[in-house]
Amino acid sequence: MQNEEISDENLALLVQKGDIEKFGLLMERYQAKLFRYGKKFISSDDNIEDVVQDVFIKAYQNIQSFDVKQKFSPWIYRIAHNTYINAIK
Repeated sequence: MQNEEISDENLALLVQKGDIEKFGLLMERYQAKLFRYGKKFISSDDNIEDVVQDVFIKAYQNIQSFDVKQKFSPWIYRIAHNTYINAIK
């Protein structure tokens, strides 16, 4: 199966099972999207890049709590939203 054909939820499940390299695919899929979302909160591109990295760190640290029966995108966007809010405080 091609990596593009694997759903975000299945990638997250593989990461949960120990295939940590699959997290890189999730990062590739969401990097630009989370960067664009971050522009709504933070003006400096350099700062957004740092905060997006924080989002991915938090997502990786908490991937075991992700329910693979749910959609992945709202889960990571919630982490991003909270991280952006904390960054501008």
